[in-house]
Amino acid sequence: MTTVSRAEGPPPTVASDAEKTPTDEQADISDGAFIRGWYLSDLAICDRLIEYHRSSDRKKAGSFVRNSGDAVVDIEVKESFDVVFPANSTEVVFKTYVTELQKVIEKYKSSLPCCDDYSSWGLIEGVSLQRFPKGGGYKVFHAERVSTTMPNASRHLVFMTYLNDLFDNGETEFLHQKLFVSPRKGLTLIWPADWTHTHRGIQSPSEEKYIITGWLNFC
Repeated sequence: MTTVSRAEGPPPTVASDAEKTPTDEQADISDGAFIRGWYLSDLAICDRLIEYHRSSDRKKAGSFVRNSGDAVVDIEVKESFDVVFPANSTEVVFKTYVTELQKVIEKYKSSLPCCDDYSSWGLIEGVSLQRFPKGGGYKVFHAERVSTTMPNASRHLVFMTYLNDLFDNGETEFLHQKLFVSPRKGLTLIWPADWTHTHRGIQSPSEEKYIITGWLNFC
C-alpha cells in the first residue's frame, strides 16, 4: 500500500522553474499505473479559487452521474458544494487556473507520450470547483467514464487539483493501485478516466477539503 504525502506541516515554498528539482516538481506517484502528479507553479491560484467558491452565489449541492447518464444528488454517495465553470469561461480566476493546468498537462504528455498518439483531446466539459464539508466527500468507489452518453463516453483523462492541505484523512484512494494520495495544496493529479482507475475520496472528520476537477475529452 502506497501513501503519497509531503512531510508533516505546511508544504515548502515552491521554487522557481530554474531552481526546481524533480523531487520538488513531481510527487512520488510514478507507480506504473499512469497516475502522475505535479505541483502548480503558482500556489496563489489555490487561495483565489477557495475565495471564489466562498463568495459565489452559484454553489449547488454536488451531483454524480449514474450509469444511465442521469445526474443525481445523494449525500450518501457524494456530499459537496460545487461551482461549475463552463470550459469556455472568461472568469479571470478560471483562466489563470487553466494556464497553470496546461503546464501540468504538458508534463503528463512528456511523461507518458502515448497518451497523445490518437485523436485530439482537450477541455470541453465544465470544470467543478468543490468544497467537501467535514465528513463529506465522494464516498463510494467510482470511475469517470461509465456510460455511452456523451460527453461522458469521450472522456480520456481526469485532472484534479487539491486547493488546501489536509492532515486528518481526506486522501484520494485508487482501488486497484492500492494508492492513497494525501491532499496537499497545489498538487495536481492526472489519470485515465476508465474503470481501471476506480477511486474514491476518504472523508475527513475534522477538516474541509477544496478541490477543482474535470476531464480532458477526445474531440
